[in-house]
Amino acid sequence: MILVFGDLILDRTVRVHIKGLSPESHNTLVTKHEQTEYSLGGAGHVAACIKAVYENTRFIGFAAVGSLRWKRIADLLKKAHINYTVDALAYGEHALKTRIVSPTGQLLRIDDETECGLTSDCWSLGTEVRRTLFDCFRKVKVVCLSDYEKGTFSTGAEDLVSYLAQAGVPILVDPGRSGNWSAFSTRHTILKINLQQALAYCGDNVAFSLPIQSTADGYAHILRCMSDRLNATAFKFSHLVMTFGAYGIGCQARDSGRQFFTTCDYSVVPVPVIDTVGAGDIVLATLAAYLATTQLSFESLVAACAIADQRARESTQHQGCWVPTYAGV
Repeated sequence: MILVFGDLILDRTVRVHIKGLSPESHNTLVTKHEQTEYSLGGAGHVAACIKAVYENTRFIGFAAVGSLRWKRIADLLKKAHINYTVDALAYGEHALKTRIVSPTGQLLRIDDETECGLTSDCWSLGTEVRRTLFDCFRKVKVVCLSDYEKGTFSTGAEDLVSYLAQAGVPILVDPGRSGNWSAFSTRHTILKINLQQALAYCGDNVAFSLPIQSTADGYAHILRCMSDRLNATAFKFSHLVMTFGAYGIGCQARDSGRQFFTTCDYSVVPVPVIDTVGAGDIVLATLAAYLATTQLSFESLVAACAIADQRARESTQHQGCWVPTYAGV
């Protein structure tokens, strides 16, 4: 079983046809509405991508039970055949991301967000989630923690991590941008971050490598700097995975320092993309699905990264939060 825990977001895609510029303002496009679609966003999209390739997938977390957005998210989870267990948020609502897109690409994104969380006297994981963990504890192969910093994640993540770390379960973490990642510190943690997060986290330690960051030596240096910085702060982890956008994925083992990169020739111009929405979720989902079928090692992570890179590149050829349709990894 793969458990997914994180922020549930509702994605709304409004597809339009561009008619031209408005006679009222030359900076405004006139569009014709074609259709509106709803899909799972955030950790929901991660769960949907995992479910497409790994049958035994379950989402656990918090929901604004009773709200219209939660009802739509719950319907989408059921449509994707994703089992879920949620406890009710004390306040707040799920974030809604609205993307206005035309056949040529995304025109505008509107985020509708409110602060949400639990009351201070509530168990951080909630009664139903704890019961689910107790029932399926021995079946869990991998845990995915997907933090979009919408308020529900930090509430229960530390409790969940400490609970699962006792069983030695690999914990795949896609952290928020704040850099406050101490809750995820275990010797079973696989930290997946992107290049921007690494540069922000390391600061001046990698500044001199920026002119050569689009080279093999530059990316290797950034990966080492990030690993060293985590070690210096006593952050425990087993492996570090870093995405470099169009230039692939790199990974490093903490103990041995061994590195692997999916891209060998950085002089090659990347293939033009249609949309990068959800590509990071695809990487996280593919890593989880592959590692659930094998023992975690540097070699198995290398294989998982190679497949994740292929799937992420495939996702950029589709508009919106694409979910793979293949039957296996």
